Amino acid sequence: MSTNNENGGWTTVGSSSRRNKKKKRNMHSMRKHLTMEEGEQMGGGVGRQRLSEDKDPAPSERVIAHYTVLVESAISEVQDSMYFKSTLQALRDHMVNMDGHIQCMYVWGLGSVEQPGAVHIRYQVAMAVLLHRTFSPECSETYDPIYSRVDRLVHESYGFHVADASDGKVVATVPTLFFMPHCEACLTAHLLRRNIESDTLHNVIMLGNSLKTYKERGEMGIRRDDEHVAYLVAACVSRVREIALPEYGFPVSGAFNDLSLHMFSKE
Repeated sequence: MSTNNENGGWTTVGSSSRRNKKKKRNMHSMRKHLTMEEGEQMGGGVGRQRLSEDKDPAPSERVIAHYTVLVESAISEVQDSMYFKSTLQALRDHMVNMDGHIQCMYVWGLGSVEQPGAVHIRYQVAMAVLLHRTFSPECSETYDPIYSRVDRLVHESYGFHVADASDGKVVATVPTLFFMPHCEACLTAHLLRRNIESDTLHNVIMLGNSLKTYKERGEMGIRRDDEHVAYLVAACVSRVREIALPEYGFPVSGAFNDLSLHMFSKE
């Protein structure tokens, strides 16, 4: 990783790559269907989006085995990658300065392994599994409103509790790792706001979109959601340390691009 740079109280380690917008999911090509409760915008939370299980029949053992094999193959590739090794080292270095170990883990917004053409998703699942195996958190939870029954069974087989809803408003009362690759800005905003208000931000370890980039885009007024995150980031700018994680040539495009590791100090 490159040397530290100080930018108005913001500590960034490493070099950030160009941010690519996350492609919208092709819902019509997937075999599951969703319903959305009305009246939920920025403050309402994605937890109101839920699966219509009557249109998502129970998968066969053959289908489950097929996707498990794909995830297992991805786990082997990610485990041997420089990207995983550098991320793990950054986490371990941070844990030396923390009181205790990672006790909880939340994984949000991975998407469905059944999504056609979205190969990167299984590699994100693989990363989540490897982090879970490495730190053995006492509680671990995952959620995405588009999870199918196949997704639920795959995640459960690796020891994750699959939540029925989540809005990102989790209070980290103990050291907690949040893996949020390319999640919507509202989830980041909810997580920051809740833990700033609860004085628990120092327990948050976030592997997700760059807060520095959110801050810059919010100040430019590019997107309303980014402005919300930028406002919250400004409230804790003196406490955040961001480590940009180069992809080290990871061969699967879109799996880990533009992610950073964020840690927060006590006030």
